[in-house]
Amino acid sequence: MSEQDNINKIINAVSGLLTNIENDSKRVRLLLQRLQDGSYQNEIDENEIKDLSSKLLNYSVPEQWEVVEWVYDWLYMVGSDGKKYPVPLNYSSKSKLLTQDILKLTILPNGRLMYKLIQPAPRSTIKASLSQDNNEYIAIWDNGKTYKLNPAAVSYFGISVWNQMSIIINSDNKWDFAAIEAKL
Repeated sequence: MSEQDNINKIINAVSGLLTNIENDSKRVRLLLQRLQDGSYQNEIDENEIKDLSSKLLNYSVPEQWEVVEWVYDWLYMVGSDGKKYPVPLNYSSKSKLLTQDILKLTILPNGRLMYKLIQPAPRSTIKASLSQDNNEYIAIWDNGKTYKLNPAAVSYFGISVWNQMSIIINSDNKWDFAAIEAKL
């Protein structure tokens, strides 16, 4: 089967899934409206409610997709099996990822990787200044502690050396990496 055939199968599966979600959502809205305005006349069909509840709670991706949850370590998602998957710098910058965030990774049959933040690590926000050392961007906090920064975020926010910025760090302050919140 060609890669285009795989893509077409995925498109059809996602399209069908969205159609089912839309239809079930309409049924849920109608049922809710009928319950709220009393037009259901006290005849609640428990099987219909169970069927809708089950469908809404159990939507899943097609079987040919691999879905796993991983821990982010600043550059990679590291799984319990030790495999490392590189996280694109633009995605980690946009999502303001920190070490110990939990991400969901969907691996499509064609090898494409799709990431989603599902559980952020506990966070704190502080002010810092931007510095650069050996082509790495570093945030320097007032107390002297330094944090490595994502170069894509520095570029995106247009921050120059010694500019003030708001950064996000892990609340436990155990890690040497930070995400940029904003230029100040």
